[in-house]
Amino acid sequence: MSVLPDFRGLFPGGGACKRDRGPGLYVAPTRADTPYFTCVPLKQGFRLLPTPALLALVESRAPDPDSALLRSFSRFRGLEAEQDTLLLFAEGAKLREAPEPTRLIRWQKALRRRAAACMRLGGGGGLYACALLEEELRVMIAEKEEIL
Repeated sequence: MSVLPDFRGLFPGGGACKRDRGPGLYVAPTRADTPYFTCVPLKQGFRLLPTPALLALVESRAPDPDSALLRSFSRFRGLEAEQDTLLLFAEGAKLREAPEPTRLIRWQKALRRRAAACMRLGGGGGLYACALLEEELRVMIAEKEEIL
């Protein structure tokens, strides 16, 4: 069972949302106020970008870290999510709906580069939520490959 929420379910009318091909998580036909997404107007609809509140929600649902990845990323747990991490999370969350091994590997590398930079320079808020997402994605891809 996933500790991650159904992201579409956190947006009113989320069923009508489409996965964003840009930097956001979804594109919605209408604007709605929600603490979990920022609505950015587009020509048609609104781009939904995750907010720090969404990543805080993900982190709050997580059990104690039980893997090496989560233990190493636990240093970032509870920190306010930063803009770069929010965009990284959105990219990973899109993979949750359309898992693709090649894109997952690229995203994992970006996650590790971001974590390394934050360890050197400070910051890193939201990276624990990204690590939780990464764990789920890895399991999803492995299960998908077993079926094939």
